[in-house]
Amino acid sequence: MDSISEKSNARRGTLAAAVGLGAALLAGGCALTETTASAFKPPPPGTTITRQENNTGSFGTGSREVKTTVGASTWNGMEVITFSSAQGAVLYNKNGRLVAFVNPANKPIVTWDPPEGGHGFRYPLEVGKTWNETARMTMPDGKVAPHENACSVESREETTVPAGRFMTFKVHCTSPRGLELTQWYAPGPGLVVKQIQKRAANNPFGGAGTREEQIVSLDLKR
Repeated sequence: MDSISEKSNARRGTLAAAVGLGAALLAGGCALTETTASAFKPPPPGTTITRQENNTGSFGTGSREVKTTVGASTWNGMEVITFSSAQGAVLYNKNGRLVAFVNPANKPIVTWDPPEGGHGFRYPLEVGKTWNETARMTMPDGKVAPHENACSVESREETTVPAGRFMTFKVHCTSPRGLELTQWYAPGPGLVVKQIQKRAANNPFGGAGTREEQIVSLDLKR
């Protein structure tokens, strides 16, 4: 896509801030002692997550905390998992792939087609695994942009954030559109507990910038 409106960028930025770690965020549901995350298993509905984000450049400036709640709903006849805040929600299908960003009125901001080619972990996760993501993103103005990522599981390591200490898989993704994404995914709670996004100057969503996120509190329902 050659150009994207500033209004669309702002909406996406706000919603990404609202749902943050939800975004790819989802789960493997295996014990901390296991060396693989075998399957997608999101946190139970009612789980609440508060995360802190620090932004620069095209992501905005400054720090803030955002609270999200995990839920379940339907989207175009499809069962979806939702990560919702006051700004809207991110929707995932049963395999943990991004389906849509929606506003508080449940109207789409961005959608992925097909969801199976879009952002989300490919299970089972284990160190050394690689995969590619190829899909289309449709914006509110009807313009379509490619979604292309090359991802790999780099390591399994202990990660400490304000919400606690977790055994995680470090997953790294890069895009030809000038985006680098590193996530520390914890199979225990089924969440990415830490995430760093870096946009290069050639990124079409506003140019260079960084966003660093971490979970500061977690109320995991059982």
